[in-house]
Amino acid sequence: MRKKIKDRIKICFVLLTAFCLNTSAADKPFYKEIVNNAAFSAKNGGCGENFAWRASSALNEWLPAYYASRDKAWLDSAVKAFDFLLSLRMAGPDGYKGWVGGEAEFWEDSNVGDAILYAHMLDFAEVVLKDKALKEIYGTAAEKYISIFKKDYFEKWNTRGAWHEDGPYAAYSVWDYFCKKGDTATWKKYPNPDANPLLSLPFNKQGDAGVCFLKLYRISGETVYRERAQKIFSFLKSRIQLAGDYYVWNYWEAFGPWDVDTDKQLTRLWMSVHPYRNYQSGEIHQIVEAYNTGVVFDKKDIERILNTNLKTMWNGDRVSSKFINSNSKLPANHVTPEEKKDAEERAKTNVYSKGGTQFAGCLWEALCPFDQTIRDIYAAQLKNGRGGYAKDYFEKVTQKTPPSFARKYADLPVTVFERPFSSVQSLTVAAVMPHSVSKSKPSVVLCKARRDVDLEITVYSAEGKEKKGVLFNGKLAGGTDGLVGIKAFNWDGTINGTELDKGSYRVRWTVSDGYREFPVEITE
Repeated sequence: MRKKIKDRIKICFVLLTAFCLNTSAADKPFYKEIVNNAAFSAKNGGCGENFAWRASSALNEWLPAYYASRDKAWLDSAVKAFDFLLSLRMAGPDGYKGWVGGEAEFWEDSNVGDAILYAHMLDFAEVVLKDKALKEIYGTAAEKYISIFKKDYFEKWNTRGAWHEDGPYAAYSVWDYFCKKGDTATWKKYPNPDANPLLSLPFNKQGDAGVCFLKLYRISGETVYRERAQKIFSFLKSRIQLAGDYYVWNYWEAFGPWDVDTDKQLTRLWMSVHPYRNYQSGEIHQIVEAYNTGVVFDKKDIERILNTNLKTMWNGDRVSSKFINSNSKLPANHVTPEEKKDAEERAKTNVYSKGGTQFAGCLWEALCPFDQTIRDIYAAQLKNGRGGYAKDYFEKVTQKTPPSFARKYADLPVTVFERPFSSVQSLTVAAVMPHSVSKSKPSVVLCKARRDVDLEITVYSAEGKEKKGVLFNGKLAGGTDGLVGIKAFNWDGTINGTELDKGSYRVRWTVSDGYREFPVEITE
């Protein structure tokens, strides 16, 4: 089996290399990345998540290049690249295919690996199927990619139990089956059962799935895909923190009770803005995609996100722009000498302000459609070295339309997710999971503080006006580390032993600088 896998990848690699020698000058750089990526993967005989990230990065060129040039050579290149990548998939134990692999002893089939590669194919299908002339040439390929996505993503991860719903929210978790390197015929549960492999994916990976469903909804008009995207992005919006007039959100947050250890007061992953990786930049692309499709986010959301990037993160210099992390100005306990030294060293080259974890901040260029200042900063960055296809697309497409909050797909219905927002800076997490609370299956009440706080957790009426009772009142030691400052406990819908009536309520976390709320339903 292992020899068969290696032989198949080797043949694909040789064929693609031969093709690249004859491809046009326009798409040679595009294929060079694909070839390098395939060569790297072939060393291990498989693919895996890292393979998918590298391949997706290379694929980022074709769509803006096509929109800027309208040269069908880019569509030809995309088809050849997609078909090559599809040929590298392997079947799992249930017959569904994916880019199986990894760089360790055990291989996996990665949800996000699927999503980020299929997203490019859905882009292709959307471009082709709305243009009669292109459909005649590329329609068969477009329909093939859609069919593959429906089976080997939508159906696959449903069947494998990786999709979890909680009323208006939903999220994907990891799939806890693995195979030994090269042995795709034998799959077993995660090799370390003590590690509790069930884990909700971080927001960037949830958003990658959501974007695929947005694209498929726009292509097909089938509301099942819109509804799925709606639930994914509603989960994100339910966890966003309003700090004054701007938004902050974490790299990862718990979606279900399986993500929280109430005995140890810990979550499975750390909850914070990533200190070194600009994941939020990619998440802005996803949010904008949802906004343009009329899903979850409204104008006020985009305005607050603009405030985050321009008022909180940016140094105010259009020419020599520098950015700090979106959470850098939130309050914190004292910084240790070691943390301060580390921050100052990084600050010399990365940010305009010293102190704290603020090394991943950048311009969120996905906001270019809405704001001229964002465009001005981006134009300066392009002038100073960020060029190529991004520059062509910006000048030939983006700049042709004045900044506006108009949705790109204005003919589609709008379904904004409404949630109660209150400004608070010291509480970065506040949620109840699941939001439907019952005596037979208690929910987890969870929060996290950045600094030491006096905390009261109370239950209010659905409108947030009538106080029903207190769940906790005391001190919480906070901290900026993603695993510090956590308060978590099980709640069965009672207060001091008294059952609340069935219906809608709000749980409110109150500290000295404000409060956060989360809507819940008492079901029994």
